Amino acid sequence: MEPLKDPMTVATCSDVFDLELKKVYTPGLNGKGCAYKKKALIEVGLYDEKTFLNSGEDVDMHEKLKKIGNIGYPHCIIDHDHPGYLKASGYKKLQNANSWGCLIRRYGTSLKGWWKPVVLANIFNFKYCYWFYRGLILGRQDFKR
Repeated sequence: MEPLKDPMTVATCSDVFDLELKKVYTPGLNGKGCAYKKKALIEVGLYDEKTFLNSGEDVDMHEKLKKIGNIGYPHCIIDHDHPGYLKASGYKKLQNANSWGCLIRRYGTSLKGWWKPVVLANIFNFKYCYWFYRGLILGRQDFKR
């Protein structure tokens, strides 16, 4: 909570220790160990539930908040157990492809790591390609499990 004492800081995010991979990483504002100033959330329009059904809303919020203030990283660590998530496969991989299409449509190459889903969206990875470009063209996520 210390970073939120700064009036220019609108949110804060801890580092995450992934119990499955046994490694520490620093995510964006993805809900794990995050805190937000209510006023900032209201100012940016809260979470976009019309565009993002079940993934991508956290990246969208991160991008909106960093336009109005700072994101604090106090480098405290929380444990997170979500087996298989970082190595997304099956439906989760397609769900992420669909939300990445929406995010790239909205933020373009200003997104960190934008090129990774673009590379994956090729004719040799047909299902991923389909859902990525569907999100990119429609501008909303419509992948449902």
